[in-house]
Amino acid sequence: RPRRAGHFFMLGWYPFVMRLVVVLPGGVATKEVMAPLEVLHDRLAPEVIWAARQRGPVPGHDPPMSFHADVALAEIESPPTVLLLPGGFGSLELARDRRALADIRRLAESPTICLSVSTGSLLLAAAGLIDGLRATGHWLSFTHLQRFGAVPTDKPIVVSGRFFTASGAVSAATIAHHVADRVFFGPGTPTGAGSASFDLGQGA
Repeated sequence: RPRRAGHFFMLGWYPFVMRLVVVLPGGVATKEVMAPLEVLHDRLAPEVIWAARQRGPVPGHDPPMSFHADVALAEIESPPTVLLLPGGFGSLELARDRRALADIRRLAESPTICLSVSTGSLLLAAAGLIDGLRATGHWLSFTHLQRFGAVPTDKPIVVSGRFFTASGAVSAATIAHHVADRVFFGPGTPTGAGSASFDLGQGA
């Protein structure tokens, strides 16, 4: 198994630094950030980059918390190891921002693994990253999810290749473990086949 030493991992003989970019929409759901982040921090010990459309404070809710975007999406030069897209009141607005979507599309280039929570899947769909693929999210967002080209499903967790979508914070914490396994062991890693909670979409 890979060995963790601070922010460095050894896969075979090659050490590298894990990078996690958290995309903060306005009114981000605090639990949808912290639940998967806690797991990914424990499993990967990544460098965490907090990003939004522009630098500065980003209000969170449920529970109330103030986040801070250290960088604008456009300032991030290279795709991270994992891209985390939590939901929030501002997800739909961000999904209509062409510049933000272009940045998300660039940051989500292969082999980046993408994990969305609740309405965060709207960003993957609006960016054209999950066209024709099954995805989940907040049930109230399913109409928009379909309009953006994805195939909504009411499963708590959907895995379509390197795209992991979770309906909420609890399922995001569960699937974050599988995201970490995928980082370590590659695309052939088992991801809950046979579980009633999982929908293994195309390319999973």
